[in-house]
Amino acid sequence: MAGSEPPRRLSDNDPHVAKMNVWNEERPDYKILLYIPNIIGYIRLFFLLIAFCYLPISPATFVVHYSISIALDGFDGYAARKLRQCSLFGAWFDVVLDNLSRGLLWTHIHPMLYMVSAVEWASFVCNHSLGADWQHSLTRHKEKRIISSIVACTLAKRMVILGMGRLLCFFIEMWSIWVHISSLLVNTSAAL
Repeated sequence: MAGSEPPRRLSDNDPHVAKMNVWNEERPDYKILLYIPNIIGYIRLFFLLIAFCYLPISPATFVVHYSISIALDGFDGYAARKLRQCSLFGAWFDVVLDNLSRGLLWTHIHPMLYMVSAVEWASFVCNHSLGADWQHSLTRHKEKRIISSIVACTLAKRMVILGMGRLLCFFIEMWSIWVHISSLLVNTSAAL
């Protein structure tokens, strides 16, 4: 019967077992939870939750709090490097906050956009399970050379490519703001 094979037993030499048991080898250093970059992350989470609490009653308050949360995202990584407080927890927590932030926004825009968030979370789980070498794992598949090459190029030049994508989004956002402002540039005093 297909698919009825017994599950493969993992030996202690299996690299997946080694990854799973890493946390058992050392005692957790709970001081990492109080690293400045992680505290910035907790503050980000606070502003994010406040933003979405205010969304139904005050969109302007939502924008302010959400913007603060997003702005803080730029400081945690900088603080981690500057203060030499980099940690696996901090890297994981930053991505969780990014996904949570975008996921809440996507699902608010339209319930079907939950799928965008689901793909981001699934990608995060898959990449996180590969460990620190996740980028290399995405680029070494020989049977998918074209896709692997595109991924490798994007990861190698991510600031340029992601920056160009962000710039394009910024252009569209600015256009959207301009269209809205121009629709407001109507002399309403004649109606009085």
